[in-house]
Amino acid sequence: MQTLMKVSIAPLPACWSRDAVTNFYDAVALSSVDIVYIGNVLCSSRPVVQRRERLAIARELASSGKEVVLSVRRSSEEVAADSATKWIRESGFRIEAGDANSLALLAGNASFVAGPEIPCDGASTLRRLVEWGATRWVMNAVCAGDAMQALKHARGAACEIELPVLHRRQVSDSQCPIVNCVHGGESICRLMGCDHAGRAQLGPPDWPSGIDRLRVGGVSILRVVPRTPREINLAQMLSELVRVEIGAGRQLPVGGRATGGVMRSALSWSRKK
Repeated sequence: MQTLMKVSIAPLPACWSRDAVTNFYDAVALSSVDIVYIGNVLCSSRPVVQRRERLAIARELASSGKEVVLSVRRSSEEVAADSATKWIRESGFRIEAGDANSLALLAGNASFVAGPEIPCDGASTLRRLVEWGATRWVMNAVCAGDAMQALKHARGAACEIELPVLHRRQVSDSQCPIVNCVHGGESICRLMGCDHAGRAQLGPPDWPSGIDRLRVGGVSILRVVPRTPREINLAQMLSELVRVEIGAGRQLPVGGRATGGVMRSALSWSRKK
């Protein structure tokens, strides 16, 4: 029996308005997404949603059945205070180390997710991360070909492997030339995770085959980076695809639209505490 892959939502990569944040996580709560990372990557020093409010959102998402992971960076308010370690332990959630400094805080002290910014250049480095407490490794592959190559070195690692897919990433010709970008006799630009402009010349990718290839390679979690609030629809589509709820060639559905305003209520409650 095949292991069912999971779909995750990465921490917000940019500063959104408060309404956009709450509406987005309302939609996430109603979606089929399995894992949600809470935290701002580029806006951590002056977040629109404060630490207490993020915890309120995290608890609401957990109550809706999501696995919640708090993403922290050493330069952010989460890990800058003296009480950082205590706060991390008492939050009750797994932590994603967002950079090398936060990794130093977590290594040997708690289980954690090694985020995509954590340097990991081979099997020996990955084994060391696992020894320090990493239970999941988020890859930082340029494209699917890089991912497949890295997975060869990660086989047998005692941790989950997560791969960002279907995201907008600029890839130069030197990194992913359309004439040489091949893996197993097929252009890897047909797989998810590579936005090379020449990919359109190859026709529509075969997503089910791409997912199966990544699954066989060892990827257990597919990560969607939400560039805009509407990309919850993309995450929902991917969740349905990995569950074989839709087949190749069918029109992909739009899902995950929020109706409840649960997160706004959670934020109002957290501000009263």
